[in-house]
Amino acid sequence: MTPRLTCAFLVSMAAVALGCVQGGGLSHSVVERRRGSRVETYEVAGLGLGAVADGYTFRNARFRFEFDVAFAGVPGYETEDARRRRGVEASEFLNGGYAFVRDIFGIEASKMLRVVIAPTVRGADDDAYTSTSWREIGDEGGMIEGSEESVMHFGREAFENRTALAHEMTHALLAAYRLPAWFSEGIATLVEVDYAESDRTDYADVTIEPIGLDENGRNVIQNWRGHGSDLPDRSSDTYGSAYAIVREIGRRYGPEVYPRFFQDLRATKAHLAGDGPSITVIVRTLSRVADTDVTPFFAEIAFDIPDV
Repeated sequence: MTPRLTCAFLVSMAAVALGCVQGGGLSHSVVERRRGSRVETYEVAGLGLGAVADGYTFRNARFRFEFDVAFAGVPGYETEDARRRRGVEASEFLNGGYAFVRDIFGIEASKMLRVVIAPTVRGADDDAYTSTSWREIGDEGGMIEGSEESVMHFGREAFENRTALAHEMTHALLAAYRLPAWFSEGIATLVEVDYAESDRTDYADVTIEPIGLDENGRNVIQNWRGHGSDLPDRSSDTYGSAYAIVREIGRRYGPEVYPRFFQDLRATKAHLAGDGPSITVIVRTLSRVADTDVTPFFAEIAFDIPDV
């Protein structure tokens, strides 16, 4: 069977909020889990960035920053040294976010992460998104393990915004698992809020209460497709709802539930089949790693869970 290439746009963030970042402090469990990673985080960040001969591409052990040549005329980016400084600043922040995601969720990248920066993306300087491609094989389109390639795209203003950096980096790390939008966006928003201390919206008071029900009485967030989907006018509500669900799973089932969840996926390779983990696979996996039936939780938030 011949592998084929599939491209999927996993997330799009538009109109990124700017200004001072505010937010609550990290929980005790997060602080404890992060202590052991600080030395490595700053060691990697301290390596700086090596430059490619073109003066627009910089890299270290973890990230490759590719600046568009149009930056030659943009103040603050017009020289090689200026672009390198921008890359180093972003790299230091992203390294901390990488460690945060690794410590809380137990996932890491298997290859260098590409960051592509242009003065504008899709016509806006504050737009950002992550694109992912992978190779498929078989009639049902299963993903070939390790074939995923993710690229983070940033307009200039989005690249200077830590909220956008943290959010898109999380999507790049999650891409291999092909999670549904409510799950991947919930995790990305949690990193945005708890690590980047986002002020994009106030998520302190969001709850797991459904933001709406479909014609079958099921939570509309379950089949949400991310930005620009069937709920475009409720962007704040949808991201907040996804965040609340992910946060509540961690609270109910403990700090090890997510590292064990992703470890189980890697062991069973359930994320490689078809279009990625179904809600049935997600519920069964969470129940297995939490050593308790999580079906009542998903029933509480009005998810449709067939065949569990």
